[in-house]
Amino acid sequence: MTFSIVLRPARSSDAAAAAPLVYCSGPRELDYLFGKAPEFLRFAFESGRGAFGHACFTVAEREGRVVGVVAVASAQDTLRRDVGLVWSLLRFCKLGAFGVVTRGLRLSRLMPPPSKETLFLSLLGVSEDVRGRSVGTRLIRGVVERAHAEGYAKVALDVAVTNDDARRLYERLGFRVARQRAWAHRGNVPGQRRMELDLTVKAAAPLLERLARSGEA
Repeated sequence: MTFSIVLRPARSSDAAAAAPLVYCSGPRELDYLFGKAPEFLRFAFESGRGAFGHACFTVAEREGRVVGVVAVASAQDTLRRDVGLVWSLLRFCKLGAFGVVTRGLRLSRLMPPPSKETLFLSLLGVSEDVRGRSVGTRLIRGVVERAHAEGYAKVALDVAVTNDDARRLYERLGFRVARQRAWAHRGNVPGQRRMELDLTVKAAAPLLERLARSGEA
Protein backbone atom coordinates (compact mmCIF):
# COMPACT_ATOMS: atom_id res chain seq x y z
CA MET A 1 0.00 0.00 0.00
CA THR A 2 1.30 3.46 -0.90
CA PHE A 3 2.46 5.53 2.05
CA SER A 4 1.18 9.00 1.23
CA ILE A 5 1.57 12.26 3.10
CA VAL A 6 0.54 15.82 2.39
CA LEU A 7 2.70 18.84 3.16
CA ARG A 8 0.90 22.03 4.16
CA PRO A 9 1.48 25.23 6.15
CA ALA A 10 1.04 24.66 9.87
CA ARG A 11 -2.01 26.03 11.68
CA SER A 12 -2.66 27.08 15.25
CA SER A 13 -4.87 24.02 15.71
CA ASP A 14 -1.86 21.75 15.03
CA ALA A 15 -0.15 22.79 18.27
CA ALA A 16 -1.03 19.73 20.38
CA ALA A 17 0.31 17.31 17.76
CA ALA A 18 3.19 19.44 16.49
CA ALA A 19 4.80 20.63 19.74
CA PRO A 20 6.07 17.15 20.78
CA LEU A 21 7.63 16.73 17.33
CA VAL A 22 9.35 20.11 17.62
CA TYR A 23 10.66 19.05 21.03
CA CYS A 24 12.11 15.78 19.75
CA SER A 25 14.16 17.72 17.17
CA GLY A 26 16.55 18.85 19.94
CA PRO A 27 15.42 18.06 23.49
CA ARG A 28 18.73 18.86 25.19
CA GLU A 29 19.04 22.23 23.50
CA LEU A 30 15.38 23.11 24.08
CA ASP A 31 15.39 22.04 27.73
CA TYR A 32 18.49 24.14 28.32
CA LEU A 33 16.85 27.14 26.69
CA PHE A 34 13.33 26.99 28.11
CA GLY A 35 13.38 24.70 31.15
CA LYS A 36 9.72 23.70 30.66
CA ALA A 37 10.24 23.22 26.96
CA PRO A 38 7.22 21.03 25.99
CA GLU A 39 4.71 23.37 27.63
CA PHE A 40 6.29 26.50 26.18
CA LEU A 41 6.57 25.00 22.70
CA ARG A 42 2.85 24.27 22.58
CA PHE A 43 2.03 27.80 23.73
CA ALA A 44 4.44 29.40 21.24
CA PHE A 45 3.37 27.20 18.34
CA GLU A 46 -0.30 28.00 18.91
CA SER A 47 0.40 31.74 19.16
CA GLY A 48 2.01 31.82 15.72
CA ARG A 49 4.63 34.33 16.89
CA GLY A 50 8.40 34.04 16.80
CA ALA A 51 10.75 31.24 15.83
CA PHE A 52 8.53 28.59 17.40
CA GLY A 53 5.20 29.89 16.12
CA HIS A 54 3.19 27.91 13.58
CA ALA A 55 3.75 30.59 10.93
CA CYS A 56 7.36 29.35 10.55
CA PHE A 57 6.41 25.70 10.06
CA THR A 58 5.34 23.22 7.44
CA VAL A 59 3.71 20.01 8.63
CA ALA A 60 3.49 16.57 7.07
CA GLU A 61 0.01 15.12 7.44
CA ARG A 62 -1.07 11.51 6.97
CA GLU A 63 -4.75 10.59 7.07
CA GLY A 64 -5.54 13.75 8.99
CA ARG A 65 -2.75 13.32 11.55
CA VAL A 66 0.36 15.51 11.83
CA VAL A 67 3.37 13.18 11.60
CA GLY A 68 6.21 15.60 10.84
CA VAL A 69 7.25 19.23 11.17
CA VAL A 70 9.97 21.51 9.87
CA ALA A 71 10.67 25.23 10.32
CA VAL A 72 12.41 27.63 7.95
CA ALA A 73 14.01 31.01 8.53
CA SER A 74 15.89 33.62 6.56
CA ALA A 75 18.10 36.54 7.56
CA GLN A 76 15.27 38.91 6.61
CA ASP A 77 13.01 37.22 9.20
CA THR A 78 15.42 37.55 12.12
CA LEU A 79 14.05 40.71 13.75
CA ARG A 80 10.40 39.69 13.37
CA ARG A 81 11.10 36.23 14.76
CA ASP A 82 13.12 37.58 17.69
CA VAL A 83 10.43 40.11 18.63
CA GLY A 84 7.76 37.41 18.40
CA LEU A 85 9.78 35.07 20.58
CA VAL A 86 10.28 37.73 23.26
CA TRP A 87 6.50 38.38 23.22
CA SER A 88 5.83 34.67 23.76
CA LEU A 89 8.42 34.47 26.53
CA LEU A 90 7.00 37.46 28.40
CA ARG A 91 3.49 35.99 28.18
CA PHE A 92 4.50 32.46 29.21
CA CYS A 93 7.59 32.85 31.42
CA LYS A 94 6.98 36.33 32.82
CA LEU A 95 10.13 37.33 34.79
CA GLY A 96 11.81 34.08 33.80
CA ALA A 97 11.95 35.41 30.24
CA PHE A 98 15.15 37.30 30.99
CA GLY A 99 17.00 34.09 31.84
CA VAL A 100 15.76 32.50 28.62
CA VAL A 101 17.04 35.47 26.62
CA THR A 102 20.48 35.12 28.24
CA ARG A 103 20.62 31.41 27.43
CA GLY A 104 19.36 32.13 23.94
CA LEU A 105 22.26 34.50 23.31
CA ARG A 106 24.67 31.74 24.30
CA LEU A 107 22.97 29.29 21.95
CA SER A 108 23.08 31.82 19.12
CA ARG A 109 26.87 31.71 19.26
CA LEU A 110 26.70 27.95 18.86
CA MET A 111 24.02 28.13 16.16
CA PRO A 112 24.28 31.57 14.51
CA PRO A 113 21.54 33.00 12.25
CA PRO A 114 21.75 32.44 8.48
CA SER A 115 23.41 34.69 5.94
CA LYS A 116 21.28 36.62 3.44
CA GLU A 117 21.92 34.06 0.71
CA THR A 118 20.79 31.13 2.87
CA LEU A 119 17.43 29.61 3.77
CA PHE A 120 17.75 27.94 7.16
CA LEU A 121 16.07 24.63 8.00
CA SER A 122 15.46 23.79 11.65
CA LEU A 123 13.30 21.94 14.18
CA LEU A 124 12.77 18.91 11.93
CA GLY A 125 10.79 16.29 13.82
CA VAL A 126 9.04 13.10 12.71
CA SER A 127 6.62 10.92 14.66
CA GLU A 128 8.34 7.76 15.87
CA ASP A 129 5.81 5.40 14.28
CA VAL A 130 6.52 6.70 10.74
CA ARG A 131 10.29 7.05 10.89
CA GLY A 132 12.02 5.31 8.02
CA ARG A 133 9.12 6.15 5.66
CA SER A 134 10.81 9.20 4.04
CA VAL A 135 8.69 11.75 5.92
CA GLY A 136 11.79 13.70 6.94
CA THR A 137 13.14 13.53 3.40
CA ARG A 138 9.87 14.90 2.01
CA LEU A 139 9.97 17.81 4.44
CA ILE A 140 13.60 18.56 3.57
CA ARG A 141 12.78 18.37 -0.13
CA GLY A 142 10.01 20.92 0.36
CA VAL A 143 12.45 23.35 1.97
CA VAL A 144 15.03 22.82 -0.79
CA GLU A 145 12.45 23.37 -3.53
CA ARG A 146 11.27 26.56 -1.85
CA ALA A 147 14.84 27.82 -1.49
CA HIS A 148 15.58 27.10 -5.14
CA ALA A 149 12.36 28.78 -6.31
CA GLU A 150 13.08 31.89 -4.21
CA GLY A 151 16.64 32.24 -5.45
CA TYR A 152 18.63 31.27 -2.36
CA ALA A 153 22.18 30.02 -2.94
CA LYS A 154 22.18 27.63 0.02
CA VAL A 155 20.08 25.67 2.45
CA ALA A 156 21.71 25.31 5.87
CA LEU A 157 20.95 23.50 9.12
CA ASP A 158 22.57 22.63 12.43
CA VAL A 159 22.86 19.05 13.67
CA ALA A 160 24.18 17.89 17.04
CA VAL A 161 27.59 16.23 16.93
CA THR A 162 25.99 13.33 18.82
CA ASN A 163 23.34 12.74 16.12
CA ASP A 164 25.19 10.69 13.53
CA ASP A 165 22.02 9.18 12.05
CA ALA A 166 20.72 12.63 11.11
CA ARG A 167 24.12 13.70 9.79
CA ARG A 168 24.26 10.66 7.50
CA LEU A 169 20.76 11.40 6.19
CA TYR A 170 21.69 14.99 5.38
CA GLU A 171 24.90 13.85 3.69
CA ARG A 172 22.94 11.42 1.50
CA LEU A 173 20.81 14.36 0.40
CA GLY A 174 23.84 16.44 -0.55
CA PHE A 175 24.51 18.47 2.60
CA ARG A 176 28.13 18.91 3.64
CA VAL A 177 29.64 19.97 6.98
CA ALA A 178 30.76 23.60 6.73
CA ARG A 179 32.00 24.06 10.31
CA GLN A 180 31.72 22.63 13.79
CA ARG A 181 31.34 24.47 17.09
CA ALA A 182 31.76 23.22 20.65
CA TRP A 183 29.54 24.26 23.57
CA ALA A 184 31.52 26.52 25.90
CA HIS A 185 29.08 26.98 28.80
CA ARG A 186 27.45 24.97 31.57
CA GLY A 187 24.52 22.80 30.61
CA ASN A 188 24.00 19.52 28.82
CA VAL A 189 24.13 20.97 25.30
CA PRO A 190 25.92 19.08 22.51
CA GLY A 191 28.25 20.74 20.04
CA GLN A 192 26.78 21.50 16.63
CA ARG A 193 27.76 20.94 13.02
CA ARG A 194 26.60 23.55 10.51
CA MET A 195 25.73 21.71 7.29
CA GLU A 196 25.06 23.41 3.97
CA LEU A 197 23.57 22.45 0.63
CA ASP A 198 24.80 24.24 -2.49
CA LEU A 199 21.93 25.47 -4.69
CA THR A 200 23.94 27.22 -7.37
CA VAL A 201 22.63 26.76 -10.91
CA LYS A 202 25.28 24.16 -11.70
CA ALA A 203 24.41 22.00 -8.71
CA ALA A 204 20.66 22.49 -8.47
CA ALA A 205 19.23 20.30 -11.25
CA PRO A 206 20.81 16.95 -10.31
CA LEU A 207 20.26 17.69 -6.64
CA LEU A 208 16.53 18.30 -6.99
CA GLU A 209 16.20 15.18 -9.12
CA ARG A 210 17.95 13.12 -6.44
CA LEU A 211 15.75 14.57 -3.72
CA ALA A 212 12.65 13.75 -5.74
CA ARG A 213 13.74 10.12 -6.02
CA SER A 214 14.58 9.99 -2.30
CA GLY A 215 11.16 11.32 -1.37
CA GLU A 216 9.49 8.48 -3.23
CA ALA A 217 11.57 5.75 -1.58
